[in-house]
Amino acid sequence: MRVGQKQPCGACAPIVRGLTVLTLLLFGAASAGAQSNTRLLLVSGWGVPGHAGFVLGPFSDLTMNEAREVAFLSSLRGAKSELKAVIRSDGVTFSVVAFQGLRSPVRKAIYDSFSAPSLNGSGLIAFTATLKDDVPASAVIRITRDEALAIAVSGNNVPGSPGSTFLEFSAPVMSSTGDVLFGARLGGKPASSGLFLWTPQGLKSVPVPPELGLKPADLLTPAFASHDEAVFVPRGSPSEAVTEQFFRAVVNKNFQDFPRGA
Repeated sequence: MRVGQKQPCGACAPIVRGLTVLTLLLFGAASAGAQSNTRLLLVSGWGVPGHAGFVLGPFSDLTMNEAREVAFLSSLRGAKSELKAVIRSDGVTFSVVAFQGLRSPVRKAIYDSFSAPSLNGSGLIAFTATLKDDVPASAVIRITRDEALAIAVSGNNVPGSPGSTFLEFSAPVMSSTGDVLFGARLGGKPASSGLFLWTPQGLKSVPVPPELGLKPADLLTPAFASHDEAVFVPRGSPSEAVTEQFFRAVVNKNFQDFPRGA
């Protein structure tokens, strides 16, 4: 599933060791003799910038963009509480994007937990959050440098589908241009499931091949995303089968793209 225009990948790779130490491996020029160096950026147990009295918990769901910024899930550990959180970097500086108990952009609702974040080359972040203190149970959140926006909220009407409402969302995938793609289950008559794309022009449904045979209880979740392309699979799909089908599709595409007579 193409999310937007392709963009070249940065020559970099993240490493998480034991979910305690975050290390960033930065490569030099793409040549056989290129040098590499490893630098320690963040360690679980270090103090949380801007949150005195808290230290960072384990790290998970790390993502990196072409500018070598990273975003990931962690927690803020205090003497009496541990709050789930989304963390991001800006160079070697880290900040808390959202945390459990913080007021969300959904009116009268606070964050409770978070899906894996998605980060694009401009530093925009998207994630799905479960909410507390109001009727909406969850929302897909898009965060720029200046503001947080709820682009889809459970219980809200589905654009282009009268009588349908959003029930549940997958983790989102963000494109290089800031568009956001996610799976959702819908309530109504009939109940259904599908893919949705948010752009600055609004939210719209993405056609899903009918042979996929989605049931109302199915939720399409991202299995892989890179270079503005994403693979979504029904939740609970066996990982081995997903991997096999994915590489089979890649091979088929490569053979189809291979010049005839070459």
